[in-house]
Amino acid sequence: MQTSKNKTIATFFAIILVSSMFMSIIPTITAYNTATQEAIDEGMNWDLDRDASSTRLLMWERYRDEVPTWVYAVITPNPVGVGQRFTMVLFNPQVPVGASEGNDVRYQYHVIVTKPDGSTVRLPSSGTFVSDSTGTTFCDYTPDVTGNYSVMVVFEELYWRWSDSSTLRNYYGVTLLSSNRTYTVTVQEDPVYPTAITHYPLPTEYWSRPIEGQNDAWGVISSNWLNNCMDRDNTSGQNRFQTQGIAPNSGHILWTKPTEDGGVIGGDDFYSRPGEVFNAGHQYQTRFTNQIIMHGRLIYQEPITWSGSGGDYVCVDLKTGEEVWRNKTMSANPSFGYYYDFDDMNQHGVVPPGMLFSNNFGTAIHPRYGTTIPLNIIEVPSGTEVIGPKGEILRYVLRNDGTSSNPNWNLYQWNSSRVFTSQTSGTRNASLDSMLSQATTYSAPTIPTWDWKTPVNFRPAGNPSIRAAIYNDVILVSNGSFPAAGTSSLYYHNAEETTITAISLKEGQCGRVLWSKNYQMTFPDGTQKIFIRAGEGVFVMQHMPSLTFIGYDMYTGNELWRSEPQADFNPFGYFSWVSLMNVHATSIAYGKLFTAGYTGAVWCYDLKNGSLLWRQEAPTGGEIFKYYTVMVGTIADNKIYIGTHEHSADTPLLKGAKIRVYDVETGEEIWSMLGWAHPQTMAIADGTLIYWNNYDHQVYSVGKGPSSTSVSIANDVVPFGSSVMIKGNVIDVSPGTKQSQQALRFPNGVPAVSDESQSAWMEYVYMQKPRPTNATGVTVELYVLDSNNNYRPIGTTTADADGFFSYNWMPDIEGKFTVYARFEGSESYWPSHATTAFNVDPAPATPAPQPTQEPSAADLYFIPAVIGLFVAIIVVGLLIIFMLRKRE
Repeated sequence: MQTSKNKTIATFFAIILVSSMFMSIIPTITAYNTATQEAIDEGMNWDLDRDASSTRLLMWERYRDEVPTWVYAVITPNPVGVGQRFTMVLFNPQVPVGASEGNDVRYQYHVIVTKPDGSTVRLPSSGTFVSDSTGTTFCDYTPDVTGNYSVMVVFEELYWRWSDSSTLRNYYGVTLLSSNRTYTVTVQEDPVYPTAITHYPLPTEYWSRPIEGQNDAWGVISSNWLNNCMDRDNTSGQNRFQTQGIAPNSGHILWTKPTEDGGVIGGDDFYSRPGEVFNAGHQYQTRFTNQIIMHGRLIYQEPITWSGSGGDYVCVDLKTGEEVWRNKTMSANPSFGYYYDFDDMNQHGVVPPGMLFSNNFGTAIHPRYGTTIPLNIIEVPSGTEVIGPKGEILRYVLRNDGTSSNPNWNLYQWNSSRVFTSQTSGTRNASLDSMLSQATTYSAPTIPTWDWKTPVNFRPAGNPSIRAAIYNDVILVSNGSFPAAGTSSLYYHNAEETTITAISLKEGQCGRVLWSKNYQMTFPDGTQKIFIRAGEGVFVMQHMPSLTFIGYDMYTGNELWRSEPQADFNPFGYFSWVSLMNVHATSIAYGKLFTAGYTGAVWCYDLKNGSLLWRQEAPTGGEIFKYYTVMVGTIADNKIYIGTHEHSADTPLLKGAKIRVYDVETGEEIWSMLGWAHPQTMAIADGTLIYWNNYDHQVYSVGKGPSSTSVSIANDVVPFGSSVMIKGNVIDVSPGTKQSQQALRFPNGVPAVSDESQSAWMEYVYMQKPRPTNATGVTVELYVLDSNNNYRPIGTTTADADGFFSYNWMPDIEGKFTVYARFEGSESYWPSHATTAFNVDPAPATPAPQPTQEPSAADLYFIPAVIGLFVAIIVVGLLIIFMLRKRE
């Protein structure tokens, strides 16, 4: 009995349990309102557990859930040439309801092209063209024979299945019926050339910001210096490489601006050294090392007293030096500029006006006004930076998300554009964990376009550090003791070896360990290797103290090459390596490794095979130091710009230090000019070089400047057959020539001189050096528009070192002449021209010759007789006077 009872109870509970399970899988039946239920009963497609909206009911009442559609195409060009592509923009004028970037509400299309012979081509060959959120898409086709083509564009039938929002539910269950439209495209033998403006030419005259928006081709000559991983830290720290725009081919100075008192103090024997100068804080109080250039404006901090910083933040026009703003109470120090090229459904282009940020995105600052923006970004992770394809800053972070005993290493790509795009206020949490809700977790080898994390299958000993990163390519990771230039010193007790690991960032391989190797860093003979930098698929170490550079393949870890020991050239170069080799003395660009330093030479090696391509020396001609110290300032426009640096330079500073500019391919010197330019003060943007000169504590702006030409003729009306003297001047009218010192010294203007004379001339104008005795002026071309309306050249002349030119010319016809004097410009100056006029009158008529008259009888006899009588009278008078004086 008990058993039977237990079975009954068990059966009862089983029935209840099964019933519960059964009820849980039966859809909840909702009692619809009357309107919805009636529509469903009539056949409306509706299975959602809520009432249909009035809009949805209207769609049923009006269309019975089958909505007619229209489709259109805009086809250009039409007619079109055979072999020439034409484009089709496909659209339904009714945009997809509720479509956004965050969903997949889209239309679909295909196209049928019927050729003149009746054969057809389907576009695409399979599948469909999917629209954007506006319901529009495009495709193209290239006809291969002449004739009339029939193009039918088809809108694919669409059953509306989206229900995530009330807007989308308004159409839920509705079918948008297929529709089509046919067009004729005429294909002819000759191609059709567009007449629309594709671009405007590059400037041939002086230009400045802003650049009018239609001049998009000017992007190749304009640039910014954001002082971030785009330029200052390109590929690796302090690899100062400007990849955009152009750079100056001449030492022409646009303007100078002091940051503090500098140069000679004055006095002969009062100070410890005659002609003593102000200290420039060469090593630890360096000035002007955090310059930023955005939209033609240079932003920097002035020094204050002993410190190299702490003064006002100043913004000046890059081309003129004119002050734009000054902030004496900046709450945070601007560290870098930021431009992000933001695209969404409603707008495209860089978010204006860009941003200035303090270190690690701490404080946002308006670059045009210098005021703080209330955008608060917090918890930004540390990591190795690269620049993304739209200006976003990407940081690679290795993090152990497990424990030391059970590690779980993941590689993260942090993306600034995921934190903010166009926001200018509010607080944004930028931590890795907060961003994971926006990012996607990927397992190797899959990689997305933007933010991700991926597991890394390695177990480093200790905490690994990312040493270099190349976007979408590879990162280098080290762990253990890792001697690196700028971070380590040469000690006999340094670690014997270090481990370097390469991790792929390539699509399809992201997170995969490519290789991991141990490298010997300290040797039994006491020599050592240090890591220098990496880029373009090669990482470089240096063997000390021989100053031998060693290149390694970033994808295999294998040694590629070894240079000759630079210590054999000048062992003094040894002193470069401890802190300067990475910061000032090496750079990677254009497939080359550039090295410099206390060797007193700039060396250029092929990055792939280590062959020495060229070497440029900088001899002093002195008795103690054979060579000047040369340091890499920046690289741009296939040129390398060299400055100098000393750890603790004696004063007065060694004379003769120069800014030197070399062609990266040949090593040929393009120009050089006196100046002690600290390499970290160099920046290039908009074709202009900026640097700070230790000799006088001034900011120098170097670039092509404006010129002014004048022309005149003193005697502007001459008779035919006479020559005219054409005279004029060519003057440098750069902003610096209007500075008080230059304006007072050159009241008639600073003459424009040739490129060959430019550097020495600038030293004379701006650095108080002796006036060059061999300076030459610029070439002036002379043209006339004559009285027959013919425009023709009449000669070429060269101005002298005062900017004065003259030219004597004999007009060959009568009438009015307009004279055009044109300076075509140079690497130093933009062109300029001037006009004047003169008139050539007809030559004066020659007087007609008078007939010669025969002498008359009076002429033959009377006139001589009268003359004789006068002579006789004069003689008698003289005799009487003589006799009277004798009696006395």
